Amino acid sequence: MVSRRALVFASATLSVMVALASCAREDYFWIAVSGFALLSLAFPALVRSDRAASSALVAWTMVPSVLQLALVAADMSVPWFSDGSIALNDVSLFTYVSSFGMALQGFISGFAVLVVANASGIITVSRSWMLVFAMMASLGVSTFCMFYEYGWMWLSGYPVTESDLASLPEGKFMNGLMMASPIVTVISTLFFVLAGRLLVLRRPREALWEEMP
Repeated sequence: MVSRRALVFASATLSVMVALASCAREDYFWIAVSGFALLSLAFPALVRSDRAASSALVAWTMVPSVLQLALVAADMSVPWFSDGSIALNDVSLFTYVSSFGMALQGFISGFAVLVVANASGIITVSRSWMLVFAMMASLGVSTFCMFYEYGWMWLSGYPVTESDLASLPEGKFMNGLMMASPIVTVISTLFFVLAGRLLVLRRPREALWEEMP
């Protein structure tokens, strides 16, 4: 059986690798996403809790990182993944699938933080409410992503006033880029909550955390 410490190290390493790989693609917002994942891993130490998220939950934090690394690797060998050959609102397929990974990481990391906070007595909420708050954390990540894309376009010289977005030929792309993450997150988090209920409510509450050594 893999120890929890080894899982935490693996998850943290994957998060750093995702941030580096995404920076190589000039997709810098993943630094914030990976940073949130690292925060969720370090949260028990930050609040000096004697309880931490379970090994199973730590293992789940690795899934979005593995997905994003696989997407980056696939894009290196399959150019149409991000060159616009397959696009919605002039935004590449890669952007939408990557947004799904962001949404999943925000949800799982947010849930891990809530588990520790609940187990430590910082808050007292039911498992259903923890799933709802995890959804809100994921939506928060997508909101910051939307503002990041807006700022990136402004710094890149795109005209980003409302009239420009509505009238310019590239307005469809600019709107699509800003809304890709919120749209994907709103849809996907509904399924995350439903899946979470199936996985979480069938287990004892205490199965969500472990005592720190």
